Amino acid sequence: MNIFEDDLFKNKYFLFVIGIIIVIILFIYLKDYNSLENQCRRRIEKAGTFFSQGNKLQENILNAAMKQEIDLCIKNGNK
Repeated sequence: MNIFEDDLFKNKYFLFVIGIIIVIILFIYLKDYNSLENQCRRRIEKAGTFFSQGNKLQENILNAAMKQEIDLCIKNGNK
């Protein structure tokens, strides 16, 4: 098997390995996306963007307040 002359995308073993790698990457991404911390962070940030108007001082204060709310959300289990 000469990998420079063969078309790898027609090789079933190569496609199987690539498929397994893609499934593993998707599983890790979805597990991280649906974690409790990320769910809380998205919910708090969505509410926080309403109050943010581009002022750096206001954004820093909002980020500090969001950190406390995210910790509270994680402690309560996203309730």
